[in-house]
Amino acid sequence: MKSSQVLSSRILLNSAVFILGLIYLSAYANERLCPDGRRSYFGVCPDEGNNSRPLEPNVVPPTLPKPVPGPAPAAPSSSKSIAPWGPGSMVLPASTADARIVVKEWKKADNRNTCAPLGFVSTGKFIGSPRRANFHGGWAIAYDLSNMRNAFGLAGSGMDGEIKYVDDRWPFKIYFNDGSAVGYGLAGSESYDNKNPNGVGQENLAFLIISNQKCLYNIWSRLGRDHLELLIDQLRWLDATK
Repeated sequence: MKSSQVLSSRILLNSAVFILGLIYLSAYANERLCPDGRRSYFGVCPDEGNNSRPLEPNVVPPTLPKPVPGPAPAAPSSSKSIAPWGPGSMVLPASTADARIVVKEWKKADNRNTCAPLGFVSTGKFIGSPRRANFHGGWAIAYDLSNMRNAFGLAGSGMDGEIKYVDDRWPFKIYFNDGSAVGYGLAGSESYDNKNPNGVGQENLAFLIISNQKCLYNIWSRLGRDHLELLIDQLRWLDATK
């Protein structure tokens, strides 16, 4: 009787060990790494529902090659603006009212041998009434609008055209491929106001030197800096031979 009881106890003990072994293996088979860093051996993390993920083996990441430097960026172009009055540009005939005024004033000017006459191909949307203007030692033309006298104009002044007049004072500058240069902004070295960045109603003034001339040309506009820039772009030589 006792031997049979011992045998039964051993069978039960072995069965229990076997079952515990199965549970142990099952737990590690479902081992999980929880979001909080803890491990779960039954596939579910506490308070995370199904957000757990299988435990990943320790994998050494591959060594990535170091980036190879590419070619250096290209240097900015050093090319200069094409001079509107340069070689090959049109020469304006002295046939319009404003061109005739310029030529007439130029022929009387003290600097007529060193300050060739210029005119505008166009003055944009503003069509002013041209008239002669006084410029000591040189020649000048001014344009009046119905509501604004001396709205814009052009002069070949009696001053020598030196590069310092472009470089030293103006916030805006253009250097041309023929050696000419222009500097411009508000007259009197004033700064443009944030409320009126285009300078409408103020005197926008440009100093222009041209490579084969010795005078300082003046261009001005009270219609805005963009209008002054248009006038500069529209400058051409006038045919004063007739």
